[in-house]
Amino acid sequence: MPDWLTLLLTVVFAATLVTTTVLLAERFARVWAPIWIVGLLVGMSILFDYGGTKQTELQLFGVSLVFAAGPMMWPVLALGQDYLTEFYGPKLAYNYTVGMVLGKIGVALGTVWIIHVLPLPGSEELADVAREFNDLLGQAPRINIASIAALAVAFTVNPWVYHRMRKLTQGRRLWLRQQTAAVVALTLDAIIFFLGAFLFELPLSVIWEITWSYLVVAYATIFIDTAFLYGMVNVKRNGVFGIEDRIGERLTIETLRSQDAMAQPAIPTAAFEGLATRSDAPRASRELR
Repeated sequence: MPDWLTLLLTVVFAATLVTTTVLLAERFARVWAPIWIVGLLVGMSILFDYGGTKQTELQLFGVSLVFAAGPMMWPVLALGQDYLTEFYGPKLAYNYTVGMVLGKIGVALGTVWIIHVLPLPGSEELADVAREFNDLLGQAPRINIASIAALAVAFTVNPWVYHRMRKLTQGRRLWLRQQTAAVVALTLDAIIFFLGAFLFELPLSVIWEITWSYLVVAYATIFIDTAFLYGMVNVKRNGVFGIEDRIGERLTIETLRSQDAMAQPAIPTAAFEGLATRSDAPRASRELR
């Protein structure tokens, strides 16, 4: 298989995972769709961190490029966050970032415990396997820490820029707010992550090659992200696959906006104002189950 096709299929594979989960969540999870989406994105982010311990090399346009395997698919996480920002608002996107950071901290601490606290088995054969495991995952805590720092910065900046651009353009030009936010966030993410993960471990020339190779993939993924968002706008507008701008989605936004939502025994009637007509009320009730 040509290397350019391998790279393309890798990005498309990761984007397909996110797209499929979003479609399934919006079709079947209803008001709980964001939980399904965030669950997938957090799991994928942890996989990509561990995948960063593997390097791969591809020949593209006559140039040999070194990639960190896991981060090749990392940019699709911005696709997921942009979806949450566009359809559910920046508040949910910010809390998604907090959840990812907490998940990564838990994984990093758990990895350290497994490597340094749990003893090797008595069997020499099993002990050799355990040492190989420790040597491989010994790089993971540092990669996790670098990933946490990069994530915290980039995925906080992304919805902030996205939301500001949305206000500046008065809700028009979806492509402009999405691409501007993605370029800023993914550039910050690449610089912080690769320096944090590999500085003093790899030569600077190799770090630079991995960084700009990653950015080539990241910037290309931005256009997939744009097509995905426009596609979901049309899906919801036309009710494709039974997915539409449901009352449940808007109730989720209203709940996020309410600072004392957790203190309320039920969603107040005011949350339905402007969202449902009398004929919509039974449907709204079903959405909240």
